[in-house]
Amino acid sequence: MRQKMTFEFVTREATSIEQITNVKMRAAFHYWNPNGLIQEKRGLNDRIRDLVDTNTVRYGWHLAYGTFSDFWENEMIRVAMKSRPSRREYNLAAQLLRENNEKVEAKVAEVEAWSPEQVSAAQTEILAAKARLRSAARNPLRKIQTHNTEEERE
Repeated sequence: MRQKMTFEFVTREATSIEQITNVKMRAAFHYWNPNGLIQEKRGLNDRIRDLVDTNTVRYGWHLAYGTFSDFWENEMIRVAMKSRPSRREYNLAAQLLRENNEKVEAKVAEVEAWSPEQVSAAQTEILAAKARLRSAARNPLRKIQTHNTEEERE
């Protein structure tokens, strides 16, 4: 017996995109369902936040891979909110969001697999960079060192 395509089924009970045939409902699945691409992206964002909070990676990861790297996530949300999305719009947003999630997953898994020595070295580098920034902020009028030759000074 075939399951009726209700919004509640698509957003709560469906476990796979193959259960859904309608383009609008497929976009809704990815946006609201815990098994959808948007929830996968949010899970990756949480993992990146944890890496940044423990000083394993720099804050720029939010920009490059995490919360602020959300173009295809927003595109999928836009498609899900349309009253009649086209299959082409949906396919493009879904494919590129899936590829982006796979790329970020590989990068995060690589960092999570670092040995304790690599993590320690990364944390030391990040803390040193923060200390340099704090020092520069405390001394804004500090003379900037230049490497001029004697001829340039005259």
